[in-house]
Amino acid sequence: MTTESSESPGGTTTSLDKCGLPESTTPIATTTTPLIPYADKARVNVKIKLTRMDYSSDLADKTSDAYMNLKTEVVDTLKDVLANKLGKGKFDIVDVTFSKGSLVVQYELAVNKATATQTINTIVSTVKDVAEKSSFGNFTVDPDSITATSTVQYSSYGRFTITNRQYNDNLIKEASAQYQELSAEVIKQVHAVFDSSPIKSDVVAVTKITFSKGSVIASYQLVLKNEHTLDELTQIMKYHLESNSGKIGSFDVNAESIQFSSTLMSNVLSILSIILSVHIS
Repeated sequence: MTTESSESPGGTTTSLDKCGLPESTTPIATTTTPLIPYADKARVNVKIKLTRMDYSSDLADKTSDAYMNLKTEVVDTLKDVLANKLGKGKFDIVDVTFSKGSLVVQYELAVNKATATQTINTIVSTVKDVAEKSSFGNFTVDPDSITATSTVQYSSYGRFTITNRQYNDNLIKEASAQYQELSAEVIKQVHAVFDSSPIKSDVVAVTKITFSKGSVIASYQLVLKNEHTLDELTQIMKYHLESNSGKIGSFDVNAESIQFSSTLMSNVLSILSIILSVHIS
């Protein structure tokens, strides 16, 4: 591992590793496998006016019935619209947020990289066609609002074991209060770890949170602007843990449980994110 030296104000020389972190006294098993390109990430912006409902503050609360019901209706409508062209199971919702005057829905669609441009065009033309025919479920869509751009991003899957939380079956139910609360805390704390690291400007999103038994094993997807090796990501997490008395936020974490892996797919995939701005009157 390449190291550099940095002199502290008191004149003490500290060795820095390739991540820009002080060298740890704890040996870390490293994996030099680089991340594969995970996505040509295209954002398709669609403005949708909901003519038979008013915005309420409950829509900002992801655990509220109002949020869950509207999310379900919008998502089901979009799946119906896109499934005929893209195929069922080819896309998944990773985030839904509501704000006054607009609703933002973000999708990820896994498609063959070679056909990414064609798929973007298919999405745009399909949504426009449905909008012009006023057959977008209960929603009215502005067909002139659809745009698309794409950038390359990278992804890995991380996991760690939380030893001071008890697992229960509600943690596999995304609509449950327990899942919503713990997943929000995992996202917050993983962001906090990398926001205090030398690669903080590269972090795009922490998403796809899942939980499994073994105290509580938290798994997540980390999306990055630039390529980093798995051992770099592992070292950042372990350095944070070591510097904070074995804690990540309020979580007690077993250092040996911290793992990162590349997305294991037979082909390099392009991931398309559709962002829909929905105007609520």
